[in-house]
Amino acid sequence: MPTAMDVLYIAFLEALVKTGWKTNKARVFEYIRTSRQTGYVADNVDDPGNSWCGDFVYWCLAQAGVRPLPANFSLTGSSNKKSNAIERYTVAYKQVTNPQPGDIYNMPVNASGVAKNHVGFIVNADNMGAIRTIDGNTDGGLGGDISLLVKGLGGGYVAYNTRQPSKTKLYYFRPPYDSE
Repeated sequence: MPTAMDVLYIAFLEALVKTGWKTNKARVFEYIRTSRQTGYVADNVDDPGNSWCGDFVYWCLAQAGVRPLPANFSLTGSSNKKSNAIERYTVAYKQVTNPQPGDIYNMPVNASGVAKNHVGFIVNADNMGAIRTIDGNTDGGLGGDISLLVKGLGGGYVAYNTRQPSKTKLYYFRPPYDSE
């Protein structure tokens, strides 16, 4: 079984090259196809199905060999048919209150009060006032590289972020990693 660091290493490599719709759409499509177990991806950044943060998380887990992987909700009886659905992580993995590197976080609403239902990986939670994360389909926070963005739901890229739990509620889920 892989460790949390194995998964984060894979995520770090994707952030290093700032994989995104504009910089490497083929890789974003790979995230979506792997996660949703389908060959078809709409080539439309505004398609609601192309909000790919959860697909990035799934792809990293799969690349590292984490088992079990979350269920593909489009193939189950779930009321939420989108494979990127946050529900798949909340069902597959135990919710925890003490985030550690490699945990998956869910941010239902961002600090501005906008519903996002976003997921990513915890990189560092030593300072609970400013948790460091790595996410797919994001803008890297206020310091993000605007030139890498494409307007639309799927127009972000893989980047590091700082999340402030005092400004927005975060939920944490722990995949079954081997200990370091």
